[in-house]
Amino acid sequence: VPPLPGAEDEARAVGELLHARPLTGAAATKPAVLQAARDARYIHLATHGFLDDFTERAQSESNPYVRRLTLLEDDASGTHSRTPGLLALAPSPGDGGMLGADEIAQARTQGELVVMSACDTGRGAINDEGVIGLSRAWMAAGVPSVVVSLWSIPDEPTRELMETFYKRLQAGSGKSEALREAMQATRSKYPKTAYWAAFVLMGEPDQAWSPGCRAA
Repeated sequence: VPPLPGAEDEARAVGELLHARPLTGAAATKPAVLQAARDARYIHLATHGFLDDFTERAQSESNPYVRRLTLLEDDASGTHSRTPGLLALAPSPGDGGMLGADEIAQARTQGELVVMSACDTGRGAINDEGVIGLSRAWMAAGVPSVVVSLWSIPDEPTRELMETFYKRLQAGSGKSEALREAMQATRSKYPKTAYWAAFVLMGEPDQAWSPGCRAA
């Protein structure tokens, strides 16, 4: 996948604000990230996000009354049930570093907020419960609030938006208010809608920042 020059800078800036040591580069493997997320209160992921090649077929073939998204082929065809959505992490022995939505849903965390600062993390397939993808996966893992993107996001404006978001949380704003303020601040410098309007908050909206949090 192509490099993201601002992602590591963003991770370090957010880590400093959260008083946490970020996992960057080769250290950000799936086992390391999932282990850190188990006990973290705030989880910030600055990386590539993808809708995998199952998404369009899953959307067209899924029964809207089925609670769990499935593909309607048998194992002999080489296709298996899968929730769309991938996050790019560092490879480790035995895996290529792609963290899938189903893996996230099977994990457990005490986190109160997950921010996926990556492209397309709010998208997915749709059934009677709404959008099925990365955002719902973190909620299944126990997270009440998730910040996700609705389209491909630019590197530098996103880094600035995220830094402002956490600063507003530290200043006492609730999560939805902090995101709104960060979007307004980013818009003043980058007025093009695609640069500041991609992020939405899903789940519980208004729990304010509290000091002494643990973060990953």
